[in-house]
Amino acid sequence: MNPTLLVEVTSDSTEEYDRGEKLNHYKQCPSVSTVLLVSHEARRVTVVTRTPRGWEERDYGSGERADVQTPRLSLSVDELYAGIVLDEG
Repeated sequence: MNPTLLVEVTSDSTEEYDRGEKLNHYKQCPSVSTVLLVSHEARRVTVVTRTPRGWEERDYGSGERADVQTPRLSLSVDELYAGIVLDEG
């Protein structure tokens, strides 16, 4: 009802919407402090975080850990994609 963290897995047909209009809708929800966008194309997680200065985005790739402040968690990008074959070509 009042989420603090939202996770979106993109797809070919939704990526532009997920990273644009839909993300803007999420940013209007007062309880949301973090949005994770998980790419369907590459081992990439975008963390979008509400800060006192506004919204900030950071991309994490293979070999990195995506750090989230609220709720406090750290995700290994490689572990998140373990067992998933991506068409990165």
